[in-house]
Amino acid sequence: MSCERLSEDIKADYTRIRTQHEEKKGPDLITLEAARANALKTDWSHYVPPRPEMIGIKLLKNYDLAEIANI
Repeated sequence: MSCERLSEDIKADYTRIRTQHEEKKGPDLITLEAARANALKTDWSHYVPPRPEMIGIKLLKNYDLAEIANI
């Protein structure tokens, strides 16, 4: 294959790839205002967090680290 033929093939490939890329259609985008209007609305006014089973420090003595790590 000659250098000229190789060059022509490469140019044709790039032209084909460029055309394919130009014809791609991305996702339909919405405006920032529409996205903000569609934001998640939460109501934390009636939420009561669960009480922990234990408050403070729990001392663990003589435990195998592998057992604690579940290895």
